[in-house]
Amino acid sequence: MFLSDRFVCATNEYSQLDTSVPAPYLRREFDYDGSSTAELTVTGLGFYELFINGIKITHGRLSPYISNSSQLVYYDCYDIRPYLVKGCNAIGVLLGNGMQNCFGGFVWDFDKTPHRTAPLLALALELDGHLVLEADEQFLTHPSPILEDDLRLGEQYDARRELPGWNLPGFDASGWTPAIPVPSPKGEKRLNRIHPIKVWKELAPVNIWQEDNSYIYDFGENLAGVVRLTVDGQPGQEIHMVFGEKLVDGKFHWENISFIRPEYANMRRYWQEDVYICKGQHAETYTPSFTYHGFRYVQVKGLTAAQATKQLLRYLVFNTEMHQNGSFQCSDPILNRIQDMTCNSTISNFHHFPTDCPHREKNGWAFDAAISTEQTLMNWDIEENYQQWQQCVCAAQDELGALPGIIPTWGWGFHWGNGPAWDSVLTNIPYQLLRYRGDKQTVRDSAAAFVKYFNYLDTRKDERGLIEFGLGDWVDPSGSASYGSDVRAPLVVTASCYAMENARQAAQALEAVGMSAEADLCHDFYDRMKAAIRTHLIDWNTFTVHGNCQGAQAVGIFYGVMTEDEQKKATAVLVDMIHRDNDHIACGILGSRVIFHVLTKFGYGDLAYKMITQPDAPSYGYWVNKGLSTLEEHMAEDASQNHHFFGFVSAWFLKEICGIEYNEALSDEKSVCFRPHFLTALDYAEGWFCTPEGRLSSGYMRVSNGITLTLEVPAGVHAVCSLPEGWTDALGRTEFTAASGEYQLVKTHD
Repeated sequence: MFLSDRFVCATNEYSQLDTSVPAPYLRREFDYDGSSTAELTVTGLGFYELFINGIKITHGRLSPYISNSSQLVYYDCYDIRPYLVKGCNAIGVLLGNGMQNCFGGFVWDFDKTPHRTAPLLALALELDGHLVLEADEQFLTHPSPILEDDLRLGEQYDARRELPGWNLPGFDASGWTPAIPVPSPKGEKRLNRIHPIKVWKELAPVNIWQEDNSYIYDFGENLAGVVRLTVDGQPGQEIHMVFGEKLVDGKFHWENISFIRPEYANMRRYWQEDVYICKGQHAETYTPSFTYHGFRYVQVKGLTAAQATKQLLRYLVFNTEMHQNGSFQCSDPILNRIQDMTCNSTISNFHHFPTDCPHREKNGWAFDAAISTEQTLMNWDIEENYQQWQQCVCAAQDELGALPGIIPTWGWGFHWGNGPAWDSVLTNIPYQLLRYRGDKQTVRDSAAAFVKYFNYLDTRKDERGLIEFGLGDWVDPSGSASYGSDVRAPLVVTASCYAMENARQAAQALEAVGMSAEADLCHDFYDRMKAAIRTHLIDWNTFTVHGNCQGAQAVGIFYGVMTEDEQKKATAVLVDMIHRDNDHIACGILGSRVIFHVLTKFGYGDLAYKMITQPDAPSYGYWVNKGLSTLEEHMAEDASQNHHFFGFVSAWFLKEICGIEYNEALSDEKSVCFRPHFLTALDYAEGWFCTPEGRLSSGYMRVSNGITLTLEVPAGVHAVCSLPEGWTDALGRTEFTAASGEYQLVKTHD
């Protein structure tokens, strides 16, 4: 398999915010003699669509993998023999900007990247193992009907410029120009091994209405993808489609997913818009190639009343191909809806790797990914994409050992948007892959980055040995400026505790793969960090973590700063804080991630449930009452309605309500401890997920004389069941070795 280092482009000009350069067609003909194998490797920077003899064979949408091409370049491999005929054949490629020229990402300086170029192509064809062609000047180019394409801002397509047969043998390419050889990107060449992006659902509109000079199409669900347009248009008729996820006062609204800032006042509107210019033929069909949107509603302008039918648009929902690996359900429809919302947010924010939202940003925010890794691996079979993204995470580390807040980046995010909580992506992904998939190689491949990172953190400590930089308890609903630094939990608490936890994860994972020297370094960092936190950040007279708030208290308890007895006393203090806050969530994403686990561990599961299901903000129940299909970015403010980072609650459902604690020791001898918690509000709960050994499940149902607990344990897994205080099995045991089957439990005391 040959990964070509020879790149070409169609032109040295590229689109900018105020200048459009059409996406290029590239084609070349070649002779095929009937060879038994025909293997083609290709990369397009940013995106490509591949055609062999007019047949589109691209693995998935937005191919290849999105990466920083100065660090890593990913190639796709195709067996094209089924599409070839003896004699003359044609290769056709359509190129899009992707991340190679991501001018719509100016908020994060993507328009200033040093690698920025017009779209590039590298390609190699091997017949019977012999290299017969690469991308060179023999490829001919021509502008395509795609006048402009941007990952965030959308696509413009002029159907009058279509060239029928451009990708077929024998096409008259007179007037086309030779491709231009260009230097190869500096990034290491690698074969792409991820799940591709696929359309998995098609939605028809559930409602259409006229609003001013436009028509609003409502598809009933807030997900991610594009629309397929089918229209009988007039020549030159322009149809504008703007995408949004909500209504305000019954009218289409897009501002909540835009960037409206004074410094961008003179720039074009920052919104999601596709534009189609009709050629004037019967039943024209258009589907964008190199963009996607997060939306429920589409505002369509340029239509006649006769054209505004239900058949005009179809919502093509797409994301990385993900198959269900686990689930949760119970007797409470609110929790069931939260689980559904979590799944919707997870899949609509997974396009090659986890992104923070499918509309405004489409960035690989580090902490968003880190905080969702566990629940995603429990619910979906997506480990290959995490493994490959971890390569990009390690490659993004700078020479000092620092990590950026978004990946990929070309420099933005090192001076704002990172810090130990966000940097936890470096350790948490390989840690969770090892725990839930038995993947040791990702830990080994990340070991050098671990060491470099903790050496870097040592340079960021203050005179007390504490760390205080980066983002803190983000989207705290109690802060007056909740998107900035005005949060209750002191940054020194969350940053120091996360730095300590990152070291614990790294040390445990490295020990599990036999890298003791690297593990010792991480252990040493952990011990020193823990001692500094205990000395300076906890009032041992009151067992109160510095900050006297839910977020700081929960983080200090959960991450093992205290002994078990100290944790119990500190949790009682936390409960008082929660009551002080009217039993509502009063912490940001860092505190919310752990607070429900802390409460449940020490007997306050019903309080955790109450906080989650409160009917008013801030809570998940508030989102359910709003009728949302996805999780919002903020629990109290009007922001994006499709973020995945609050989806960690799904792991709480599985780990705390159902009690499935799998492979805590990261051992080759797999084990599970079932620690179910029988919440007062639930008559029934069941959760499951698949491990490399098979399916694990735990479910309980209240019956007249107690509870029936049903467990499923795959062969090769050692299982122990530990019951909550006040419960025993029929033999009077509170803990026992468990196998698949039903267990009758009785309550002995409150």
